[in-house]
Amino acid sequence: MALAVDGSSPARWSGTPDDNVDITSASFTPPANALIVLCVHTNSDGQATVCSVSDSQSKTWTEHARRNLADGEEGHASIWSADGFAN
Repeated sequence: MALAVDGSSPARWSGTPDDNVDITSASFTPPANALIVLCVHTNSDGQATVCSVSDSQSKTWTEHARRNLADGEEGHASIWSADGFAN
């Protein structure tokens, strides 16, 4: 089965939220049984960033990779996925 980007995928979010503020994507409806992959990247002023992911269908999100830079460097990156969405 080939991978494809579905037309309902939300646009990229960017901005500068206040500390401890949730970021919410635009609403979208993935195809049935879709695998959703989420990439997170932040500039974190040298502090460790803690991320969590949730959705309206209460799926289990798995974090596959995480990198918090240390020693005064800024940034965080992580990759998450969830599958089995119903439409």
